[in-house]
Amino acid sequence: MSSEAIAIRVSNLSKRYEIYDTPRQRLKQFFFSALHRLVGCSSRQYYHEFWALQGIGFEVKRGETIGIIGRNGSGK
Repeated sequence: MSSEAIAIRVSNLSKRYEIYDTPRQRLKQFFFSALHRLVGCSSRQYYHEFWALQGIGFEVKRGETIGIIGRNGSGK
């Protein structure tokens, strides 16, 4: 099938969330990382990463339908 029949092409799609233990950690990340950037130092990371998607790819051809299903608040 020719590439003209493809309406949507997604490749290497990833989504990362920063998970904080407390709201205070989020504030520390915001202020201390900005301060460290001004000074030129590397800053500490106050969160852990959660990769919801990594390396996803798909194609939707003309005339096809796609549906994305998930809980409310899941980042669709």
